[in-house]
Amino acid sequence: MASRPEHYPYSFKSLLDVPRRLFHPPPSQVKIGRVRSFLLTPLFEVKLTDVLEGQHLPPLSRKDFEEYLLFVEHSPENFYFLQWLHDYTRLYTQWAQSGTPYSPKLALSWSRAKETFFASGAPYRLNLPSSVLDKLLTNSDDTSSHASSHHYEYTGPTHSSYPPPPALAKVRREVEDMLRESLTRFVTGSCGNSGRARGLFGIALGVITLVVGLAPVLMSILAGRGGRALRVAAIPIFWLGAWITIMSLHGVCIVIFLFGDARQLYPYELARPKITAPISNLDNGRTITGAQDDVVSEKSRPASDAHLFVDLERGNEGGSTSTFEHKPVPRSLSAASSMPGMEQGGEGCELAAMSTSAHQPQSQSRSHTGWSFDFDALPVSPQTPATAWSAQAEAGSEKAGADIPTFGPLTRVLSPVVTRAQWEIVVRSAVLAVFVAGILGAICLAVPARR
Repeated sequence: MASRPEHYPYSFKSLLDVPRRLFHPPPSQVKIGRVRSFLLTPLFEVKLTDVLEGQHLPPLSRKDFEEYLLFVEHSPENFYFLQWLHDYTRLYTQWAQSGTPYSPKLALSWSRAKETFFASGAPYRLNLPSSVLDKLLTNSDDTSSHASSHHYEYTGPTHSSYPPPPALAKVRREVEDMLRESLTRFVTGSCGNSGRARGLFGIALGVITLVVGLAPVLMSILAGRGGRALRVAAIPIFWLGAWITIMSLHGVCIVIFLFGDARQLYPYELARPKITAPISNLDNGRTITGAQDDVVSEKSRPASDAHLFVDLERGNEGGSTSTFEHKPVPRSLSAASSMPGMEQGGEGCELAAMSTSAHQPQSQSRSHTGWSFDFDALPVSPQTPATAWSAQAEAGSEKAGADIPTFGPLTRVLSPVVTRAQWEIVVRSAVLAVFVAGILGAICLAVPARR
């Protein structure tokens, strides 16, 4: 059962670390542009392949991206297709080099892929023109021409039951383009540390600070006390109020930032229980126990073949939604467990089910390298029409933080990319606030005192 990310508490000791975080931020990242108002939110270049290979830390990890597609944009089909194609390519290469005339595993994988991604009415039908998908289904037996045209050579046999990976090259390119668009929105949305409610709270706090700054100005103008020197004292207050307001407009809460590199939990993370309870599968005897070290043990295999793996990608809690069955891999790749299943029902119940239920791997492969894609671990999700993908993805991205409570719990931010982005928003907001405070101060100084 998936649990919430590890809680990050408010600690006054964290305030002692603020100078170091301000003057020694993470190294600057490669940028591809800037987004949103005032050009304050940087957009760093995060490669799709790096995310899919688990080379980023939360909140930019592979599992975070998968959950974003599943719960926010409601369009995880592109993600699952690329993961399946990666596994299919690996299996096809192994079969081609083996010299065997036929691979039942490849035939089954291709058959399941057609039912899942290509066929009309498929649960995760790709958001591509029907003509493209129908042509792919009808021409799937044309293997040799595709392999030669894409310079993808296999030394082994060919079989009409499953096409070579180059036959899917065009579909892959289009899917990758759509997934990169989603990745851009995902990275942009991850640069903040608070939801919309907390942002409105920050804006209100900033406006109140600006109003407080007007007190000495009004006293000087209306009562004629203190002269212009008293008005000058309001400029730092104007700066503070403008700083808080600008940061809040860009999704960064000053209070959260001062207490450390953290962010508020997303709604689908809040739907999970705080503590993971043990789950026993009576069918195969496999038990998953959620602990603080996030270690998963398999009881169904002999002791000599048992192995443990740790969630290297998250660095703390479980709560994975990956559709891969894990097998030992290098530390550069993340260790993920299976995608939780979902039950149909109300929105709240569905969210809780999607976030807390776990699916047991079905594959019995004894290979000790790589990943195995599990179709049975895919969540049961309502089908989204292909024509609505772009609008729905953007709308979901816009309201991603709308349901986060104002004072919801926090979790630690481990990604240096996000930490750097938040630092740049804070610093640029401070610089812009100087100009705002200067303009307001000049206006206040120019107003003559009442006589």
